[in-house]
Amino acid sequence: MRTDGPLLVSGALFLLAACAPKFTPQQEWVMDNFESCKAETKSWNAQLDRVEADGRMHISSAQTVTDANRVVDCMKARLQREREKGPQPK
Repeated sequence: MRTDGPLLVSGALFLLAACAPKFTPQQEWVMDNFESCKAETKSWNAQLDRVEADGRMHISSAQTVTDANRVVDCMKARLQREREKGPQPK
């Protein structure tokens, strides 16, 4: 009976966690705000497909582009509000 199985599995999990991608602040902002805007606008058909390191996003919609457009408009409004407020002290 071999007992090294659990050790191999835990080692593999550690390596996967260590190699997990780190997101840029722009990517994190997009992912956080996309989900919030999707819920706020009830645009359930909008899907976030990919987010570039600089924050550019790729969105699709299952039925019409209306849901995707609502989410994009919501995110633009949030970004504008943040820019108007300026940097916040930490």
